[in-house]
Amino acid sequence: KFSHKIYTFLKNTIKISALVTKKTSIWFIINPISGTRRKRKIPTLIRKYLNHDNFTYKLFYTQYKGHAGEITRDAVA
Repeated sequence: KFSHKIYTFLKNTIKISALVTKKTSIWFIINPISGTRRKRKIPTLIRKYLNHDNFTYKLFYTQYKGHAGEITRDAVA
């Protein structure tokens, strides 16, 4: 179920990639403490399914409370 959600998200980037004229950067923010261990699969799923011709990506792992917000603010700055 979790892997399917990630797969679906990445599969949809293929549809979007037809509209992209230059590489777009996607930042993935992962909280290593929350949820289950399945999030360990995220980097593998990204490498496998993300359209690397049109997208670059960065992985960020949160380290403390509020860190995801800081990463997000950096992403849009």
